[in-house]
Parts: sequence; structure tokens; C-alpha cells
Amino acid sequence: MKNLTYEEFQREASNILNSREYAHLKRDYMNVIKKIVEKIGKWLEGLFENTNMGERVMEVSEPISKAILALIIIAIIALVVLVLLKFKKSKDMSLKEKNILGEVIKEGITSDTFRNRAKEMEKIGKYKDSIRLEFIGLLLKLDENHILYLDETKTNYEFTQELRNKGVSYTHLFINVVEIFNESHYGEVHVDSNYFKRWEGNINPLWNEVLKVEEEV
Repeated sequence: MKNLTYEEFQREASNILNSREYAHLKRDYMNVIKKIVEKIGKWLEGLFENTNMGERVMEVSEPISKAILALIIIAIIALVVLVLLKFKKSKDMSLKEKNILGEVIKEGITSDTFRNRAKEMEKIGKYKDSIRLEFIGLLLKLDENHILYLDETKTNYEFTQELRNKGVSYTHLFINVVEIFNESHYGEVHVDSNYFKRWEGNINPLWNEVLKVEEEV
């Protein structure tokens, strides 16, 4: 029987991490993995010390112990790489510029940006532009809250179906807002102050529901 110490755990981990199989990993990933492996090794050492087992990480025959260590370390590597890649993909998607209804969504732009611009358009009587900007702000808010994914290739019908499929409570309000937006943006209607009041009568209750759900999360 052979007692495997923390130092041997680290040595085995280094052998695996420096092997040819993992040479393709980026340096940033490798540094994170090495730090995690090191912390796990110290945690194991402390765990066994607290149970009066000295500095042993495990006590089994040498071939079996090395195989177990290799499996543990490879599992750690796989898990960390998956998490990092998922985070990187999510970050890349969030940083990508999108063109939604003629407006470029860049990093740092929020739903409030468009709501404020919509109010400015309303003040000068540009109601059609105000509706468009506020609708974009609404979509962006739903994207920020992970209710739907804002994609420039999606249609309003697809956004509606996405909310329906998720069982979102205010889907019926969203449908009303989409109907008015489509009519004003794609139709031939004259968007005057009276028409805008109709818009406000539908968009404001929807905003109330969206923000209420946001506060509850």
C-alpha cells in the first residue's frame, strides 16, 4: 500500500496538464485549471488531516491510486473548460453588435437608453419614432431579463411564440403591443397624438408587468 501526499497529487496533476493532449488549451484556461487543481489538492490534504489520516490524499495500491488521480484531474479539466467556454460564448454573444429595427445595439446600451430617446421623440411630436424606440427598449429589457433572446433575424411573431412557449404571464399584453407596433411601423396609418395615446394605454401596463416580475426575481 502507498500513501499519496499532496505533493504527489500536484505532481500527477502537472504531468497531465503538461501532456501533449492538453497542449491546445489556451494559457488563460490552463492557469485557471492549475489554480483549481491546486486548491482541490489542498482541500483534500486538509480533509484527511482533519480525519487523523496525516497528509494522505488516499491509501490504495500505487497503480490504482494513479488511475484514480488521473480520472479526477481529467474530470476537473473537462468541467472547467466547459464552464469557461460557455462563459466565453455567452460573453461574445452579448458583446456582438445587433441591428434591431434600424438601431444598432452596442455594448453599454440598455433598455433605458431607448426609453429615454422615445420620450424625447414624443416631446417633439415624432410619435412613430417614439413607438419604434420604446418597442426596441422593451425587447432589450426582455433580453436583459433572459425572458427572450434578442436576435435581429427574429420576427415579432417569433418573439410572441417564445413568450407563449415559456408561459410568460404578460404574453397577452405583449401581443396587443406588437399589433399596434406592426400597424404603426409597417402599415399606412397616421400616427398622431390620439394614436399614440392608444399605444401608451397598452405599452404602460406591459412595462408595469415586466418591471414587477423583474423586481420579484
